[in-house]
Amino acid sequence: MKKLILITLLASPLAFAAPTAFQVKTDTSTLTWLGKKVGGQHEGTIQIKSGTLNFEGTKPVNATIIVDMPTLKVTDITDEGMNKKLTGHLSSPDFFATQEFKEAKIDIKSVKMTTKDNYELVGDLTIKNITQPITFNSQITTDAKSGMAMAMGKLTVDRTLFGIKFKSGKFFQNLGDKLIYDTFDISFNLKAQK
Repeated sequence: MKKLILITLLASPLAFAAPTAFQVKTDTSTLTWLGKKVGGQHEGTIQIKSGTLNFEGTKPVNATIIVDMPTLKVTDITDEGMNKKLTGHLSSPDFFATQEFKEAKIDIKSVKMTTKDNYELVGDLTIKNITQPITFNSQITTDAKSGMAMAMGKLTVDRTLFGIKFKSGKFFQNLGDKLIYDTFDISFNLKAQK
């Protein structure tokens, strides 16, 4: 009898059902960044190159997001010359070296519900070919009628863990008002289609 039950389960298409993949819509999804220094801050955007959110039913199980690093932009400086200067510096080896390291990656490996539609995500973040573990929260929903999934939230990144030490208080003394804080925030609003 046990053999019959096992054979029935193995034969069932649900026994090996793969997660449903939702492809991130790169044209309507957004990533924004916010970095702070003594006496000020700057913010901007960066584009998603590709991404997949995987679900079992309505439960998110894992995800992969590839970020297109050369698309990094500054949005809070209106002066064209100053904007170009900061964008160039952030794209340089002092920070993200976007011409050498063209992609960053967020690889979510486990998802735990905290409250309805709210989840704790655990995975790896790769910047400049350096991978570090990361944990953050996200609100994730699906719409069966439209076949859409949405995820929004914020993660805080310690840039020094990825070899970005420019004007960091961890590595340089007496920076005064030249100090740049080690952490920056990435806010995301993702839309994905089944």
